[in-house]
Amino acid sequence: MTTETREGFSTEKALRLVADPCRRAILAHLKESDGSTTVTQLADSIADEEGSNRDEDLALALRHVHLPKLAKAGVVEYDSEGDTVRYESHESIEKLLRFVSEELST
Repeated sequence: MTTETREGFSTEKALRLVADPCRRAILAHLKESDGSTTVTQLADSIADEEGSNRDEDLALALRHVHLPKLAKAGVVEYDSEGDTVRYESHESIEKLLRFVSEELST
């Protein structure tokens, strides 16, 4: 059984989107910033938070895996030519992110 959120995508799709820790970090960063950034700035920020120096590897994964997936779902607007990403607010995604960070994070 599939249930639709008010934003028009299924609850299952929303759960899959926030299941990945990298995508949660992307969405958290975008939500906390002014809502838009470059992929390089996003990768640097996430790598800094993780204490990692692998920001180039992360930027590659963002460009080829995570941002296209989030864009396809309509959660972000990703311009691969301009290398920019902008957050598209979704109430159900934000509720899930809040639940994961407040109730499930250790």
